[in-house]
Amino acid sequence: MKRILIISQLFYPTNRIGALRPSKICKFLIERGYDIDVITEYPSNGIYNLEHCNVYSLKQTPSNMNKSSDSVQRTCLTGYFWNQLRYFKRGYPSYRAGKKYAKKAMSLFENGTLNAADYDACFTTFGPISSILIGIDLKSKYHIRNWICDFRDPIVVKMSSVLMLPLYKHLQNKACQYADKIVSVSNGYIHRICGNKYLEKSHMIPNGYDISDSNTNYKKRKNNKLTLAYVGALYDGKRDITPVFRALAELGSAGEIDISNVEFAYAGLNFTSLASQAKQYNMQKILKDCGKLSREDCLQLQYDSDILVLSTWNERGEEGVFPGKFLEYMLIGRPIISLTCGEIPDGEVTLVMREGNFGIAYESARDKDDYAKLKQYLKDCYFEWSQNGTVTHKPVQSVLDRYNYNNIIDRLERLICGK
Repeated sequence: MKRILIISQLFYPTNRIGALRPSKICKFLIERGYDIDVITEYPSNGIYNLEHCNVYSLKQTPSNMNKSSDSVQRTCLTGYFWNQLRYFKRGYPSYRAGKKYAKKAMSLFENGTLNAADYDACFTTFGPISSILIGIDLKSKYHIRNWICDFRDPIVVKMSSVLMLPLYKHLQNKACQYADKIVSVSNGYIHRICGNKYLEKSHMIPNGYDISDSNTNYKKRKNNKLTLAYVGALYDGKRDITPVFRALAELGSAGEIDISNVEFAYAGLNFTSLASQAKQYNMQKILKDCGKLSREDCLQLQYDSDILVLSTWNERGEEGVFPGKFLEYMLIGRPIISLTCGEIPDGEVTLVMREGNFGIAYESARDKDDYAKLKQYLKDCYFEWSQNGTVTHKPVQSVLDRYNYNNIIDRLERLICGK
């Protein structure tokens, strides 16, 4: 029986999107007979077979990385200098917190609680930065076997402070150099992280959905309004919902829909950002602020909705963004509106949306064509809902199956076995 070490500061039961990937990988590996040790900040609540999973919980002092970005938005200072200051004020404390956490984790090996030689493979997933720091230390100091370095996101992004960039680039390059396998969730991410280097050990393993999360506990409750829902962060407004608000406003003004029969539900910590976007088209009246929800309540909100809204970007230097929420939306089985801002067309989310017939994909790079299609789609959805109380959704099953964790874990198993 193979023994695997998983290192992820974010882990079940925390309700953060970064916890899903490592938690699901852990669950499915246990189901396939692996022994797992997990180093994380959060103790498990017993969703795993504890005979085959040991969780080492290292509590961390909260840092500003866990706070809502709305608090940053309230400043009236703008411009390059102030943006860089904001990025630094978020990035540097997060890095220091990550270093402290990594030191705690390494103490488990220094005091003999854990032995790096006991593991057949080590899986770390970024972020926060702690997983990268721990992985580098385990490889350089303890020569741990088969380090699979997973980048849920690249370390270097446009919202990184220029003061932190040299450090981030150094850590990203060092991790790629030391790792036995490099993994990321999209081809665009792999290109951004590795460039033309390390291609022989780079692998794309997407995020996925767990079909067991879709159980009989969740039933769609009848709505008296056409309900759209957005769940998650807005990244200081970088995730842009305005095309939907604009289309709804124009349809309402033209009398093609009754806007009083439309509701836009939001779950997360960035309602101020969303309200600001809706206000541009006088659509704040349709908003419903659900606040921060437990994972169970968050899933129920999505099941209760008629349409799920996804927002991302595809820009030069930030290609390949593939939100984990997209996979959860696939699981829910509701029509999806994907909104991609940026100057590069045909992003990975858009291509999957179209291939899988998941709803409608809008890109700002193709606004002239895509906006008209988005507006017509919303009009058609409203008409169908007003007639039948529901909106048809017929995705392509083969595309859905591609993102089922039962199939995704096959790829990871090949890497664990050294293939």
